Amino acid sequence: MSLPSRLSLGPLPDDVHSALQGIAANPLVPGRNATPVAVEIPFTGATLGYVAAGDEGDVDEAIARARVAQRQWARTGWAQRRRVFLRFHDLVLRHRDLLTDIIQLETGKDRVSALDEVFDVAINARYYARNAERLLADQRVPGALPVVTKTRVQRVPRGIVGQISPWNYPLALGISDAIPALLAGNAVVAKPDSATPFTALLAAGLLRRAGLPEHALQIVTGSGREVGAALAERCDSSQDRKSGS
Repeated sequence: MSLPSRLSLGPLPDDVHSALQGIAANPLVPGRNATPVAVEIPFTGATLGYVAAGDEGDVDEAIARARVAQRQWARTGWAQRRRVFLRFHDLVLRHRDLLTDIIQLETGKDRVSALDEVFDVAINARYYARNAERLLADQRVPGALPVVTKTRVQRVPRGIVGQISPWNYPLALGISDAIPALLAGNAVVAKPDSATPFTALLAAGLLRRAGLPEHALQIVTGSGREVGAALAERCDSSQDRKSGS
C-alpha cells in the first residue's frame, strides 16, 4: 500500500483538521444529536472523526427540507444553474489537495487514485454545466400518424433523488452521480458509506459555497439498514451503488 505523500500518519494537517471541525458543525448534516459514530483511518486504525448515526426521522426531515428547496431550484434558469456548477468545478480544483487528503484518509487509497476522483468530479461538473440544457431540451419525434400528428418529448425533474454510495469511490460515485440530477432540477438526499462520510460532506459544503440552494443536497449519515432503507422507500428516484453500510 502506498502511503500518502502530503500526509503524515501522526497529527493531521491544519487544513484537514479545520475542515473536519467545520463539517462537524455543518447544518447539512441531520441528526447532530444522534449517537456519534467513529470513522477510522485505515492506515493506522486511529479515529479520523465522528458523524451522527441518523435514523428514519432524519431521512424524513431531510426529504421535507429537500422538497421545499427542489421547488425553488427547479424554477432557477439554466444560466444560474450553469454558474453554480462552473463555480463548483473551480472550487474542487482549488481544494484538490484537501479533497485528496480526505479521500486517502477514509479509503486508504494511494495519492494518484484519490486525485483521480477529484478530477472526475471536476470534469463532470464542467461537462454537465455546459451541456445539460442541450441534453434536456424538448425534442420533437414522429407521431403515431406521421404528418397528421406531432409529438414532443419534454423532460421534467423527478423531484427527490435518493443516492446511496459505496466506500471505494466516495467522491466520484458520491458526487459525480449527483451532479446531473441536480442540474436537471432535482434535489438530492444522499447516504454515503459509513466508512467514508467526510468526503461527501466536504464536497456538499463546496456545492453550497458555489451557490447551490440550501437543502437542495442533503447528506444523512448512518447505517444502510436504517438510513439507506428509509431513503430508498421515500425518495422519488434512487441511485443505489450497493453501499456496504
